[in-house]
Amino acid sequence: DPPGEPALLGTFVHRVLELLCSEPAEGRIIDRARELAATAWPETRDDADFIARGLDAATQRQFRWRGWTAIATLWELADPAEVEGEAPRSRSLPPWAACRFLESSIAWTPLVTVWW
Repeated sequence: DPPGEPALLGTFVHRVLELLCSEPAEGRIIDRARELAATAWPETRDDADFIARGLDAATQRQFRWRGWTAIATLWELADPAEVEGEAPRSRSLPPWAACRFLESSIAWTPLVTVWW
């Protein structure tokens, strides 16, 4: 069985945050995160496990929007420019942060079109 949508969504969000944290601190802004999300999307879209989910175009847009909502939540939790280290894998998030990302990515249903 392929991974479920929450697992795939978490992988996508993690990849964008990994790319964002690889940027110089002053470049860790929401507009750059949006660009990185657009850049990272093909990795997820073309992944065999994602393809196996068989999501239609509308459901894929919802998936991307849930991912973006989780990414944007970062600015509510902390300023990414103040994060030390080059990528999320080099440090661990406190459990409450991981729960917040998960809640926002699963519970919110988008009503608008994704930007990319």
